[in-house]
Amino acid sequence: MDQDHYNKLMEGVPAWNEWRKNNRDIVPDLSSSNLEKENLQGADLMMANLEKSNLGHTNLQGVNLNGANINHAIMWHANLMFAQVPHIWPLPLDWGCSGTLSLLISKRDTKRPTLIFPITNQTHKTLFS
Repeated sequence: MDQDHYNKLMEGVPAWNEWRKNNRDIVPDLSSSNLEKENLQGADLMMANLEKSNLGHTNLQGVNLNGANINHAIMWHANLMFAQVPHIWPLPLDWGCSGTLSLLISKRDTKRPTLIFPITNQTHKTLFS
């Protein structure tokens, strides 16, 4: 984890998004960070390294996670409503996240799927076997 990146995110989503807009060449490193119960609604986390981060009970509504590394992230009860996460389709069973995963489907634009309804690993097995 890059402490400066973490500190910028803790300043709030508006400050974070402005920083991202002005620093597109920087890949945020938030790996192994504790973001549990944070409100990150609308944050631009595109291409961010969130590997092994704790995102449990975090509000990720509308967050841009395109290309983000969320391997082994804890996402127990995270709110992923309308989050952009197309690069993890289909969801691997051994993805390393605990809790409810979400099926990504968009009737309007398949390049930018939207979270429609939650699925469990059992539902995943049924859909993708």
